[in-house]
Amino acid sequence: MGKFLWEINARSWREVLVKECWRLQYESQPLSPLPPEGPLSDDELTLLSIIDSYGPIDISALCSDEFSGTSLLFRRVPPDFVASWPRGTIEDNFFNVISPHAKEFIKKYHHILIGANLSERACEALELLSRRQLIKTRPISFASAAYDGVYVNHDGWVPTEVYLTPAAKNYHHQAMIERHLNRLRQKVTIVSEP
Repeated sequence: MGKFLWEINARSWREVLVKECWRLQYESQPLSPLPPEGPLSDDELTLLSIIDSYGPIDISALCSDEFSGTSLLFRRVPPDFVASWPRGTIEDNFFNVISPHAKEFIKKYHHILIGANLSERACEALELLSRRQLIKTRPISFASAAYDGVYVNHDGWVPTEVYLTPAAKNYHHQAMIERHLNRLRQKVTIVSEP
């Protein structure tokens, strides 16, 4: 099925889909899983601590500070899955998970946009965490994405949140807490009285 998450530089999305997504779809092989207990990079640990502190969060909401960039994350939707969808129209509603535009986009390109404005480091870390089975994703409603402060103006966008798996807590709970506390210490200045 190809890579779980793809990082693609945000040029014209039509150009990206035609020239890169289709090439990646057929050239890439499924990547082998990595052991969840293995050592994590700084970016992986930082993303885990952010996801842990916010709870499930829209992937595009991770694009702040050091993870801000111009990359888009697409996920392939297999043609057999698209063919199994029930016929009919989707109402354009703020509380839906998928818009009518996204349904048409998926039928045409067999991909969905699950994250935008991320750095290459963030895309790589998300892919590695997914391969380690420390994070999973699921679609959410547009209202939930807006609550996370996210709206992506793209026909193929399906709001998608990322959340921790039990393995993340089992193997990396203490390291996530330490990373979170270190990030807080960097942001807070303690002034002592004279």
